Amino acid sequence: MEVGASVWCRDDEEAWLKGVITEKKLTKKNEVELSVLIDGDVRKIIVLEGETETDDLKPRESEDGSMNKVVNDLIQLPILHEPAILQALEQRYSEGWIYTFNGAILIAVNPFRKLSLYTDEILETYYNHGLLKSQGIESHDNLDPHVYTVADAAYRDMANRIAQNVAASQSILISGESGAGKTESTKIVMRYLTVVGAGTTDPFAENKNEPNSKEATVMDRVLQSNPILEAFGNARTVRNDNSSRFGKYIELDFSARGGMVGASVETYLLEKIRLPRHADGERNFHIFYQLHAANEASKNLEKQNDIILARDLIDKERLWQLEEDAARFYHYIKQGGIVELAHLDDGIEFSRLIKAFDTLGFEQRDASCALRLVAALIHLGQVQFDFDAGDDGGGSILTPIASKELQIAADLAALPYEPLLAALTTRLVQTRAEQYLVRLVPDDAANARDALAKALYGRLFDWLVESINQGIAKGSYTGAPADAIPTNKKRRGTANIGVLDIFGFECFATNSFEQLCINYTNETLQQQFNRYVFKLEQEEYAREQITWSFIEFPDNQDCLDVIEGGRKQMPPDGGLLTMLDDECKLPRGSDANYAARVAKSLGTTQERITISKKQAVDGIFQLRHYAGPVPYLTKGFLEKNKDELPRAAEQLFINGEGLLTEICAAHTRAAERAAAAQAQATGGKITPKTGGNTTAKAKVTATITVGSQFKAQLTSLMQAVAKTKPHYIRCLKPNDQNVPNAFWRARVAEQLRYGGVLEAVRVARSGFPVRLKHAEFAAYYKAVGPLLPGFDAKAQCDALVKSASESCGFAVHEAQLGKTKVFLRKTAHDALEARRAQARVAAATVL
Repeated sequence: MEVGASVWCRDDEEAWLKGVITEKKLTKKNEVELSVLIDGDVRKIIVLEGETETDDLKPRESEDGSMNKVVNDLIQLPILHEPAILQALEQRYSEGWIYTFNGAILIAVNPFRKLSLYTDEILETYYNHGLLKSQGIESHDNLDPHVYTVADAAYRDMANRIAQNVAASQSILISGESGAGKTESTKIVMRYLTVVGAGTTDPFAENKNEPNSKEATVMDRVLQSNPILEAFGNARTVRNDNSSRFGKYIELDFSARGGMVGASVETYLLEKIRLPRHADGERNFHIFYQLHAANEASKNLEKQNDIILARDLIDKERLWQLEEDAARFYHYIKQGGIVELAHLDDGIEFSRLIKAFDTLGFEQRDASCALRLVAALIHLGQVQFDFDAGDDGGGSILTPIASKELQIAADLAALPYEPLLAALTTRLVQTRAEQYLVRLVPDDAANARDALAKALYGRLFDWLVESINQGIAKGSYTGAPADAIPTNKKRRGTANIGVLDIFGFECFATNSFEQLCINYTNETLQQQFNRYVFKLEQEEYAREQITWSFIEFPDNQDCLDVIEGGRKQMPPDGGLLTMLDDECKLPRGSDANYAARVAKSLGTTQERITISKKQAVDGIFQLRHYAGPVPYLTKGFLEKNKDELPRAAEQLFINGEGLLTEICAAHTRAAERAAAAQAQATGGKITPKTGGNTTAKAKVTATITVGSQFKAQLTSLMQAVAKTKPHYIRCLKPNDQNVPNAFWRARVAEQLRYGGVLEAVRVARSGFPVRLKHAEFAAYYKAVGPLLPGFDAKAQCDALVKSASESCGFAVHEAQLGKTKVFLRKTAHDALEARRAQARVAAATVL
């Protein structure tokens, strides 16, 4: 780094600041002290002799640099590192361009305002552009990066591969933290794919009729799955008004002619813990507040006009028996202190939910019963317990008000009152010789109530997903194309596009079991992403005819081994999840024992795990992920992994009637699929079918821990993604106030790391981190050596590289001439930059 060089300096508040080196001198310790001018202040930075870049100091294009311009694709930046990416994104965001490509990734920055980027006219423009491109016709329109670009690329690639009769399936992987815009991006992708895959001669023809379940096309049904999934699976968090509290993978099936013929949804890790407890400033799942809005409208004739209600849902007093202003009265839904949302009207969303039920073919009786179950949970949360003294150590009794609430909950859920009361206030203890009941004290009874509520809601969600899948499956709707009807043999040339909306990497002040599962997901996806990006790099080297030896890419397999276990190099106890499952099987297993096992087995053998003495006392271990270290508090790990339902409650569900029977059956089928997937993933035997034996089915579900089920689901997901060509969308949240026109550099930089974007850059540039087009290279480095007049840019670059390698002291193979670009390794680029800075200083001195 020479005097006059432009640099980026790391800053705690702004992430990176622009600076210029004004002085360079050698210290007594043979280190180099640089004086960097930043906004009028001089900052002293110590570097090693010969060091041209550090973690806190990066090279920067000068303000008059020929490459200092706004780009659509970050790969076009001559120097690609964190501050350069941050600067480019901020420039584009300030000009209203929220989408930017980074090679294989589309980066989407949440604008926090409505933009006219998603009109039918714009969608049609991108569709036509993709259509012409697929036919080999170059369009004169230079379209900006867009979600539609990614969706269209997936669709066109699939269609072309179907025509060639080769593996054609695609996937679009969308990730980002809460509030970054994943849910909206997913809906935009879904809309584009359903429109272009509508299978009509004019996919943009307007359908003015509101379809019912008999008239609905597969496009209608797929899109109408969103209001149901969002109502029961989304909630307001401190970061986002409409945050998905589960992951989902939606597979859209297409025929040999490119028409959409069906779909399916797989969900992951529903945040059931939100049901009994949510933080200040947050809400429970949206459905509870939609019931509140409908309940208020039933008593207000003016509001009824704003909410379209099914006939049998008008009389809310009779059906749900909710108090007025329910969202501020009932414990389960009032804890966060938030009722209305600024950008989401619960009444309107309730109307959309009812319409979605109808479009997807839900029986009105089933939809009504589902809502009654939600109301039952609201009443169940009101059941409080008083201590009842006795010779057995005491138990719990209900106050008259609590008894009334429990009776309402029992009636709404179609459960018998006495067995329900017993499930909440007693525990069945099984020994070798006998079984007996133990009364629960109030705190334990409250825990049993919450466990039952979570279990019931989880089963309801499983049933909804299964019912949605039945409604959007191939051939499930009237008027399905002939090639949509399933046959014994899969039709030649059919394919699917999978859309993954998954939770982003998380690191909070306190991280628990949920964060470990979420970060395990992101770690797995990051490995797949790294390998795909490196494959693209190999392809570019081949296109440009670059000579290169094998370059190792950053691999996080050792981190996955620590989480999963199972490899020979792991300790006998296995990884974090294996150890957790083992601890859950022990009669006296505890969080403290688990933390001690992690410290003893992994803390001393695995570099990824670090545990200080204080952390060991507090039951904390720290795992170094690709995005940085995360401390995990083990308190509550065993309970969350077991996710146990009291035996009395299990029997209560088994003996349920009506829709509850179907809901529990759907949950059991989901658990059996998870058990089969787990057995397949571990090479074990698949659990035998239990037929009609509901008790045996309950045992199947009881033996599967949350961690092992999630691991099996993730393995299945990655197997599905591995069979596709992936496309990536990384969503970023520009600020924590959810306001437009505010770009917080430090927060965005953090998300670039957590989203794997910087890791992808490291992979992509692990060989030749700097690359410039021939004309740009010749113009930018003309001060380094004489140009050859009359020769084309490629010949000038060839001469310049040969001359510079001798004068600057780097090997010729460190700078290679491709067909269209010059590829520079870091050593060659640093040498060229130093010589260019010297030449510019010398020229300025002469003047």
